[in-house]
Amino acid sequence: MQLNDATILGRLSAVENTAGSITALGSWWCLHAFSGAAIANAWAALITHAKTDSQRRTALLMSCHEVVLSCLQLRASLDKAVLSLIRPIARLFPDALSKSVEVAERQQAAAASDVEDVKAFVASVEQVMHWWTSAKVFPPDVTGRVLSATAEYHKRHDAKATSAPPAPAPSTATSAIDGNVVAPVKRFLVAYNKFVAAKERYQAAQVRTTDGGEDSADAKDALTRRLLRLRKVITGRDEDAADANDDSESETTPGDDSLSAFVDAELLALGHKSETTNDASAPPVTAAFSDPLSGLFD
Repeated sequence: MQLNDATILGRLSAVENTAGSITALGSWWCLHAFSGAAIANAWAALITHAKTDSQRRTALLMSCHEVVLSCLQLRASLDKAVLSLIRPIARLFPDALSKSVEVAERQQAAAASDVEDVKAFVASVEQVMHWWTSAKVFPPDVTGRVLSATAEYHKRHDAKATSAPPAPAPSTATSAIDGNVVAPVKRFLVAYNKFVAAKERYQAAQVRTTDGGEDSADAKDALTRRLLRLRKVITGRDEDAADANDDSESETTPGDDSLSAFVDAELLALGHKSETTNDASAPPVTAAFSDPLSGLFD
């Protein structure tokens, strides 16, 4: 099922320049891999739009970076879902980001956007391009097209312009590359992968044990544990993450409410009442397994 344009534009327009919002949009993008081309087209249109402010433009950039990171971790598989995400981004980002730098510069000249916000956006573009190049996600000649646009910006606005891009200014968005945003996405991917594997073992055990014997019961218990673990990661109550960084606040859901609803339905199908679902509001349970990530993280 393809998402309609209004839904996509509404979700992209709602992103804010915070770690939680960027992570949520990136995960939502991956969740709807089957609409990857439509989402990428809307992303390119919004990030280059004259009325998009530089903070939202930075958030859109970093959300795209989240999707690229997810695809990079699964580059070896190159399944259809991964390709449906990465190909539209590869096709659109050179022109979209180059144009977005030019649009942000015009906003700066017209005092339509805060100068520091524009500088932070340009710095974020440079950092992401250098990261993609060093990680060999995209070739240097492609990322270089974007860096040429940022270099032109510096020539016109920096008192002491040099050929090398300046060190990016600290910001909420650029910290994503340092792991503040990437970490919860990785935890989500690990938990989800383990859930999918447990689900496959449970389904295989049901086929082998038609009378619901011990093999099926063990697989069911294992699947329930994986679902409960996945729910903790989604809701930001992951004990392992908290122990790893006691000084930081718990990260929020690396996705949207559809993931929580999916976990609730799976738990109910196994006869386990979820923490957030009561009998009156429980979603209908279907016998067939419907993967909400369309095989992206299999």
